Amino acid sequence: MRPLTALALIVALLLIGGWATGNPAQSDDGTLRALLGEVRLLRQAIERQGVAATQGQLLVARLGQCNQRLARTRSEAERLEAALARQSQELSEMRLTLEHLQNKPLTDSDSPDELEFELTRVRKRLAQQASAESDLQSRRARVLERADADAGAFDTLESQLEQLQRHLEIPPR
Repeated sequence: MRPLTALALIVALLLIGGWATGNPAQSDDGTLRALLGEVRLLRQAIERQGVAATQGQLLVARLGQCNQRLARTRSEAERLEAALARQSQELSEMRLTLEHLQNKPLTDSDSPDELEFELTRVRKRLAQQASAESDLQSRRARVLERADADAGAFDTLESQLEQLQRHLEIPPR
């Protein structure tokens, strides 16, 4: 049974009970007013509780969504960190290869044209690797900024939920 219906039923029973005992209506006027005031206060409390419950449900849902978004962002950041580590390793290997080729003495079987071609190819690949590393660093920076923003939103929602919880605590009488 809904709380307001239950309250209305209680009030009706009390009124009928008062009339059935034959008490004069004038002496019950103060009691009736006090009872009606109490019913109004209870109704207002129930309405506030309903609004607070709805707000709480919305906050919890938003908190869950924010938590999922934060987890996805952190996962993406970790993936980019791993890719950046691999890219840095490849870049280091390419630099070592270039250094080796530049310091390589020419032998009778080596052609200067072939060596120059290989140096050009390695330099080009090195430039591509450096560009790819720079792109990964930029993407990682954007993802980390997004993760910070998501963490801030999560903290804000969590704070709002704590405030609502404190607001719903029943003060001692």
